[in-house]
Formats: sequence, structure tokens, C-alpha cells
Amino acid sequence: MKRKSEDLIKENEKLIIEIEVLRIKEQEREKTFHKLVEEKVALQERTQNAVLKEKELQTLITTWERIVDEMAHSINTDVFAALSNLNDIDDNRAVNKAKHNIKRIRDIANLLMWDLNKTRLPVSTTILEINLYHLIQTQIDAIRDGIDSLRLSVREHKDKLFQLIIPVNVKSECIIQIDDNIETGLELIIKDLLRNAFQNTDEENPLISVEMFSTDDFISLTITNNQLISEKELRWFNEGIEGDDIQMSKSAKVGLRLVKRWLKNLRINGKFVTNSKPNRTSIELQIPKVIKYEKI
Repeated sequence: MKRKSEDLIKENEKLIIEIEVLRIKEQEREKTFHKLVEEKVALQERTQNAVLKEKELQTLITTWERIVDEMAHSINTDVFAALSNLNDIDDNRAVNKAKHNIKRIRDIANLLMWDLNKTRLPVSTTILEINLYHLIQTQIDAIRDGIDSLRLSVREHKDKLFQLIIPVNVKSECIIQIDDNIETGLELIIKDLLRNAFQNTDEENPLISVEMFSTDDFISLTITNNQLISEKELRWFNEGIEGDDIQMSKSAKVGLRLVKRWLKNLRINGKFVTNSKPNRTSIELQIPKVIKYEKI
């Protein structure tokens, strides 16, 4: 009986040891399992980060492609106008026009370089006062002088635009204060929107008009022409909805994309509106009276 009791005690002790071993093994398995879960989570995070990084790189590539596109568009337009005028080197007026366009090339190049480096540049301390009426008249005259750069397919259309009287109706003095290093951006917006209005007019009876008035904080500016744009083009500009079937030339699309970029840079609200009954398309801008670039 005593022998049997001792055997039971030994068996019990053996079981206790085996249970402890199993408990230790179970703890090790749990540690291994948690480690595997942590490694899986870390792998998922690395994968997600890699996907995000890839998207960021793709966005950066797209941005650079657009910047290059915009630069080519602006520079090519002014170079074309400059070269056209320089063909008649004996004409002082033509030489002056060429000089104006060459200056524009320099200004636009400086502006694009500012856009690329704006987060690293010091904030401007010089404020310029711009008379919006005078700026618009200057840009209208420059477009008319370089009418060939519009590359219109019908000669009669170009001739009618050259002679077109464009009313600029001002209800009150419209003065804008703007940082000197982004003043060219405002000129660029006005120039490309006026060029767009020139290009999109009725060939037989072109019409362009400009209206502006001043409020306490903003200047409202409307440029109107007499050719409708499509609903898809409206949504592309106003809402940023892309589409491959937009009936717009690459040059026009690049020019308007450039306008959208600088509207955002200068915090100017802008949208296209149409009125089908009188066949009108208008770009409406709400321009702050004080425009300063502030780092975000």
C-alpha cells in the first residue's frame, strides 16, 4: 500500500512537471503568435506606406509634367509673337513689340521658378499697386498686336478681331495691391483669359466685353465672348473633373490649366458660366484687393 502511494506521488509530480512544460510551451507559442501578428501588421504598414509613396511620386511626376507643359505653352506663345515681329526689323514699332514679348518670356520664367521654390523663398516686403483697368487695356493691345500668335484658322476672323472694339466697363476705381514677386501671375491670368476670349468668338461677328466693379474687399471682373463652351468643359474648369472627350485644343487646355494654378496661388475665385440664349460664355473672377502669398 505504501509502495502504491509513493508511485502515485511520483506520477503526480511527473504530471505537474509535464503540465508546467506544456504551459511554458504554450507561452512560447503565444509569444511567437504575437510576434508574427506584429510582423504582419508592420508588413502591412510598410506596404501601405510603399503604396502611398508610389502615389506621391506619381503625383509629383504629374505635377512636373504639367509644369513643363505650362512653361512650354507660355514661352512658345511669346517666342512666336517675338519672332513674328522681328521679321520686320526696320519697323521700330515691331521691334518694341518684340522686346515686350521677350520681356514676357523672362517674367514668366521667373514666375514659374518662383512657383517651384515658393515654400523656400522669403516673404516679399514690396507691395505694388495695379490699376486693373489699365492692365486689361494693356493686355488687349498686346494680344491685338500679336494677333498671329492666336493661330486662328480663318483669316477673316483674325482681321475682324484685330479691328474689334472691346468695351471695358468700369463702375468704380479698381486698384489691387499685390506682392511684387507674384504681380506677373495676375498679368498671366488676365492675359490667358483674354486670349481665350479672343480665340472663342463667332467667326462672322466676334464679340468680347469686359466689366468690373469694386466692393470693400474684392474686385469683380467678368470677361465675356460669344461662343458657348460645353458642359464638360465647364465641369473640367469649375470642378476639376477630368475627361478624355473634352473638345478643347491642347494649347487652350494647357493655358486654362495654367490659369487655374495661378488662381489658386493668388487665392482668386474664378468660374465659367454660360448663357445659351444670347450664346455667351463668361469667366467671372472675384479678385482680392490685397494679394499676398502666405506660406502654409
